[in-house]
Amino acid sequence: MAIAIGRTMRRYAQRRDARIAFGIIIVFLVFAIIRGALGGGDAVDPAVAERQVRVALAGESTRASAPLTATGEVRSEVQGDLRAQRAGIVTTVNRDVGERVPAGTIIATIENASERASVAQARAGVAQAQASLDKVAGGTREEQLAVLRATTANAERALTEAMVGVRNTLRSAYTTTNTTFPGGVDALFIDADSANPQLRFTTTNGIDANAAEHGRFVLQATIERHARGVSGTLDTAPALRDELNAVEDEFVAFNALLDDLVTAADGAVVESTVTRATITQYQTSAQSARSQVLATLTSLSSARAALNNAENAVVVAQENETQGITGAQEEDIALAQAQLDAAQATLAQSIASLEDTRIRAPVTGVLTRLTIAPGDFVSSFEDVGLVANDAALAVEVFLAPAIAARVETGALVLVDGRYEAVVTSIAPGLDPVRRQIEVQVALIDEAALLPHGSRTTVTFTQTTADTAGEGEADAARTLRIPITALKFIGNESFVFTVSEEGTLVALPVMLGDIVLGTVTIQEGITTQTRIVLDARGLSEGDSVSLIAE
Repeated sequence: MAIAIGRTMRRYAQRRDARIAFGIIIVFLVFAIIRGALGGGDAVDPAVAERQVRVALAGESTRASAPLTATGEVRSEVQGDLRAQRAGIVTTVNRDVGERVPAGTIIATIENASERASVAQARAGVAQAQASLDKVAGGTREEQLAVLRATTANAERALTEAMVGVRNTLRSAYTTTNTTFPGGVDALFIDADSANPQLRFTTTNGIDANAAEHGRFVLQATIERHARGVSGTLDTAPALRDELNAVEDEFVAFNALLDDLVTAADGAVVESTVTRATITQYQTSAQSARSQVLATLTSLSSARAALNNAENAVVVAQENETQGITGAQEEDIALAQAQLDAAQATLAQSIASLEDTRIRAPVTGVLTRLTIAPGDFVSSFEDVGLVANDAALAVEVFLAPAIAARVETGALVLVDGRYEAVVTSIAPGLDPVRRQIEVQVALIDEAALLPHGSRTTVTFTQTTADTAGEGEADAARTLRIPITALKFIGNESFVFTVSEEGTLVALPVMLGDIVLGTVTIQEGITTQTRIVLDARGLSEGDSVSLIAE
């Protein structure tokens, strides 16, 4: 091939015009060779270009990476449960969920006719006692004596009416006994009024069944006494009070029997002669009877209070009339003052009983939950709602112990990525359910719009190093680096460090738990090892340059 080319070039060289063309070709070839030799070093293969990397001490690498972020639940720093202070039937509900209510607002009311009557009567007693004191201290005129006599007569009539009310309450109680047992739960027994009453069903709650059977036998005499009704000898206030006390004790025993019967019915076993429908009927009957007994106990207590108030009013009125006739002495004035104090105490007690029937908002805020409606029956201290103050919001966050150790009380955080907040408390131990540390964060930004009960993000922008206040051994156990610093090859994991020559050196490491974008290093490096923070796309031996801090 070379010989053929040489012959061709000699043949062209023998011609004048060919010699000129051949010279021009030679010049261009020489120029191209020289230009390539001089400019060849400017071309750089992109594949071998140096990468820029950021390095940091392993013990401080998590601070050089992204801040810690967790999720939490928005709560109100100031909130209060709505609770019924006594059992009863809800008569009114005054507010709806979502309404803003001031502290002390009456949200709902439980049936309180007897309590309101007691308050009215107690106020009358205070007025009478005050009038008595004024008369004793200022002397009595004839027209005042007339008023005192009229007051005494009114008080005596009120006592008579109170005694009638007590008799009616006792009759109602006796009727309740008849409808509760012979006309009610006795259907659950075989030979209920005999010396050996037996339940009609088998139950898994044998102890309660035995107690119910024995209680029914013991209370047979009481049931028979109630069937005879009010005795004609109950014509004085002391006698009525004694009967009230006795009946109240008997109804307490009724309630204990019905508690055992309800528990026994709850454990009733379906058999060929006792169907599920029959058991349900038994349970309903026992629970209804217990509710009637509880309502009767409340009526007995109210009747006794009304009788006591009426008796006190008569005593006060009679003493006032006597003092008006005989004139007041120094000791009379002291007695009148004491009677006024007693009347005021009775009024305060009556008002407190009335207040127990009102469910009030404990704090100013928004009614976020309400679970009752008119006609519902509530138990004592039952939780029926929640009022939350959305002007003072907090976020409840749960963190792993290793992460919580890096958070300090007073540190600033960002809620929802935009609202400033501060860490207010860190629980000293693990939550027994979540097995994590509870951290409370209070929002500083008054313009924060976060719904109560929603979940949001919390970014901890200020955290302490894992080794703060610890020895080298402890720090090694809690060494944690960003996950982005890891390189995985097969089943092995590595981190990169940069050699003095500017190349990457892979260091094998053993991994621990992974929390919030970081991983614990159990062995392989120390806190003082300088590692590359982002190993993505890098390989051992690559040439790199460091990013200036």
